[in-house]
Amino acid sequence: MVEKKIDPVVKLPPEMKSRLMDATADIERAEHGLDVMAKLGMDVKE
Repeated sequence: MVEKKIDPVVKLPPEMKSRLMDATADIERAEHGLDVMAKLGMDVKE
């Protein structure tokens, strides 16, 4: 059975999409930094 492609109700403008992608990348980098700090034995609060 073929699934119908559903268009999003709200389409984001391109600049908003790029901001969301940048924010996601920043969050991932910060989480990675916290993981590295924890592995090095530094005191990291969750």
